[in-house]
Amino acid sequence: MRGALLTTSAIRDIEHRALASSGEGALMRRAAEALAGVCERLLRDLPARTPVLALVGPGNNGGDALLAAAILSQRGHLAQALALQPDPPAAADAARVWRDWCGAGRTLAGVADLDVLLAQGPLVIDGLFGIGLTRPLPDAAAAIVRRVAQAGVPVVAVDVPSGLDADRGSVVGPDGAGAMRATVTVTMIADKPGLHTGAGAALAGEVVVADLGTGPLEAGSTPAAPGGTARCGIGTLLGANAFGGWIATRARDSHKGRFGDVLVLGGAPGMRGASWLAALGAQAVGAGRVRVARPDSPGDGAGLDALHPELMTRRLAAWAVPPGNTDAARRADAAICALGSADAIVAGCGLGIDETARAWVDAALAHPAPLVLDADALNVIAADPGLRATVVLRATVVLRAAVAVRAAVTVRAPTDGDPMRTAAPSPTILTPHPLEAARLLGSSTAEVQRDRVDAARTLARLFGAFVALKGAGTVIAHPDGEWAINGSGGPILATAGTGDVLAGTIGGLLASGVPAARAAALGVWLHGEAGDALAREPGYTASIGLPAGELPAAIRARINRLAAARS
Repeated sequence: MRGALLTTSAIRDIEHRALASSGEGALMRRAAEALAGVCERLLRDLPARTPVLALVGPGNNGGDALLAAAILSQRGHLAQALALQPDPPAAADAARVWRDWCGAGRTLAGVADLDVLLAQGPLVIDGLFGIGLTRPLPDAAAAIVRRVAQAGVPVVAVDVPSGLDADRGSVVGPDGAGAMRATVTVTMIADKPGLHTGAGAALAGEVVVADLGTGPLEAGSTPAAPGGTARCGIGTLLGANAFGGWIATRARDSHKGRFGDVLVLGGAPGMRGASWLAALGAQAVGAGRVRVARPDSPGDGAGLDALHPELMTRRLAAWAVPPGNTDAARRADAAICALGSADAIVAGCGLGIDETARAWVDAALAHPAPLVLDADALNVIAADPGLRATVVLRATVVLRAAVAVRAAVTVRAPTDGDPMRTAAPSPTILTPHPLEAARLLGSSTAEVQRDRVDAARTLARLFGAFVALKGAGTVIAHPDGEWAINGSGGPILATAGTGDVLAGTIGGLLASGVPAARAAALGVWLHGEAGDALAREPGYTASIGLPAGELPAAIRARINRLAAARS
C-alpha cells in the first residue's frame, strides 16, 4: 500500500508473522544493514574519519544499533558503542549481538563516558528506546538525549526517535518530557503516523522506511483496533503520488459554468482581508465564479479588491428561519433565498463571533451546498449547543437541493416525485487549528496535540463531517474513521491568513465537483506544497515572513502542474 501509515498494533502483527517465518536474527540483521546504509550516506558528507557512536538501549532497538555499528566497523569506519545499562538485554537477538560485540574484543562504554565520546563529534545511532515505550524516558536516557542535543551532532534514529510516541506524534510523558531529535529516522517494517504529525514531524527529520523483507502491505492485511472502525490501524501519508488522475487539464470547450460558484461568507469589519484570501484560494484551484458576502453589508457596498476585480460581492437578503425550525427542506429554501445559489460555501473567515455571525452560520448550515467551516464559524459552533446539533443534523438528514450541487457525494435522484431532492446530504468539512479543535471537543490544546489523529477522528465521528486538523502534519479524517496525514507544508505557513487561503482552496475544489474526501486531502496537500515551493525561493530560505497573499499564485502553479502531469 503506497504511503501507508501503520499504528503500533498493526506493526506488531506484521512483525510477529515475519519473526515466525524468518531465520534466527534475520530481521535484526536486515534492520542493521538498513541503518548502516543510511549512516554511510551521511558520513560521506561529514569530515573524514567521523566516528559512529551507537547508543544501546535495553531492547531490540539497542540490538539494531549495536549490530549496525559492528557492520560499519567491518566496513572500515570507526564505530563505538555506549550502553544505557551494564547488563545484556533480555531479548534473545539483542543479547546475541551484545555477546558478539564483546566477544570481538570491542568495549561498551557507560553513561559516564558520554561527554568524552560526544567531544569527538560522532554520528550518533539512537537505539535507546523504540515503539514499545509507554512511559517517559528514564532519567539516564533523558540526560543522554539532552547532551546529544547540546553537542549538535547528527543522529540516525532506530525506528523512532527515543521518547516519541510512534502512534500519536507526541513526546511520551507529561509536558517537558524529553525526546531525541533525529537527522534521519530509519523506521522498520512500515511508516508510522507519529513520525509525520505533531512534535514528531520535527523530531523525526528525514524518514526512511526499511520494510525488512516483510513484503508490500496489502489493504486489510492488518486488523482493526478493538472496537474501532475498519482499517483504523492503517492511515495514508499524502504525497504527490496520492493524487494521480484526480485533476485533469480542461477541455477546449470549457466555460466557467462547469466549474462551480463559490460563496465566501465572512469578512466582518477589521477582518475583511480574511474573506478575500479565502476567495483567492478558491480562484486559484479553478472555481468558475467566486463571490464574497459580508454579514455587515447587505448591499453591494461590501467593497471591492482593486487588484482582483474578477472577485465579486453578493447582496445578502434577510435570514428568516422558518417557524418550528424542524423542516430541513424549508430551511434550505430560506437559506437559498438569503445566501443565493452556490455550489460550495466557505463560512467563517473573519466572520466574527457575535449574534449576527451565529445567525449566518445557521443559514450556511441550512443551505444544501457543500460547506467548509473555518475559523469563527467553528468558534460560534463550539459555543452554541444548538449549532452543534445542526451540524450533526446536516450530516444525517436529506436536504432539499434547490441549486445544482455537483459534489460527487451528492447523488441526485427523484424522491417522492420531486426531481430536486437528493438521496444523500451535502458534505461538511471542518478545518480547525488545534485550539479550535479543543473548543469543539471541550478539551485543551495540549490534549489535542497529544493525539492529533484521535482528535481529528473524534471530531469527524461526532459531527459526521470531514475534518482537516491543521498544524505540523495536518490530519484529514473521514466520518467513517478513515484518516490520512499530509506530507507537505512547513513553518513558512505559520503566519496569519494562510488558513483562510486553505479554506477557500478546499471550497473551490468542492465547487468544481471534487468529492469532499478528495477536496479536503487535495486542498491540504496543495496548500502545503505551495508553501514548500515558496520556501525554496531565495527570499524565504529560512521560512520567515510569508504574506498569505502570495500563497494563491503558488497553489495555482501546483494544481496546474498536477493536471499537466496527467495529460
